[in-house]
Amino acid sequence: MSRVLRNRIAIFMMIFLLAFSVRFPTMQFMKMHLHDASWFQFGSYQIFEKQAENILAGRESPFWIDDPTRTDLVQYPPAFPWWIALIYRVTGDHSIYAVQRVQWILDLLLSLFLIAGIAVTAYGWRVAIAASFLSAVSPLLAMYGAWPSSDAPTSWLVLGAIWMLLLAAKTSKVRWAIGSGLMLGAACWFRVHPLFLSVTWAISFLLLLPAAWRARVRLSLALTMSSMLLVAPITLRNAIVFHEFLPNGLNLGVNLWEGLGETERGVAAGMVLGDQTML
Repeated sequence: MSRVLRNRIAIFMMIFLLAFSVRFPTMQFMKMHLHDASWFQFGSYQIFEKQAENILAGRESPFWIDDPTRTDLVQYPPAFPWWIALIYRVTGDHSIYAVQRVQWILDLLLSLFLIAGIAVTAYGWRVAIAASFLSAVSPLLAMYGAWPSSDAPTSWLVLGAIWMLLLAAKTSKVRWAIGSGLMLGAACWFRVHPLFLSVTWAISFLLLLPAAWRARVRLSLALTMSSMLLVAPITLRNAIVFHEFLPNGLNLGVNLWEGLGETERGVAAGMVLGDQTML
């Protein structure tokens, strides 16, 4: 093992310990506030938890919806209840604290690794060390990792997609573009927010990539089509069951609508506040 490699390993071990020292107290704090609505949306978590328990008990299908009046089942993408069910099954602990522990550990490991990998690929080792240090001491990232919500799994997949996007841009290899699209599509199974990133990235490939036009088109199509392919089952299910074009759930624009529902003009225009009133 070379001296340079030993030094890099030592530096990243110190950064990991720093991240642990920042994130562990944050996790302990959040553990005491998981039922405080000002710190965590426990009402939304209860929706996911109920679906997870129904899946484990065989009362609901993990994916298909038999009753078209059950619009509550399409309010969010379907993967997070599966994730909760998996954690409950593996740990034997059917509680919000089990989900928090598992996600906190995975986020501590995966977020640092993925951020370092992205920085190394884009700019080199010095930037990777700086980026890892900043992510280790970030209060916002520490808080997201301590929330037992779908935000953390979504961020792992999006970070993985970004890393593969950079590799595709550097090597012009289609397999990396396909991998990026698939990772982005998988993220959409947890949260709807990354849905249109593949389009933005594909346009960036077409306009900004320093490669031949044919290579740019090939990478753009590979990225977009692979992402759409993975999201398509949700869209097809929603179209068959509800006879509506719902790309990934009902919560596209819900936060904006509900935010306006808190204002006088929003109320006058018929906008409402509260997830349950949106169903």
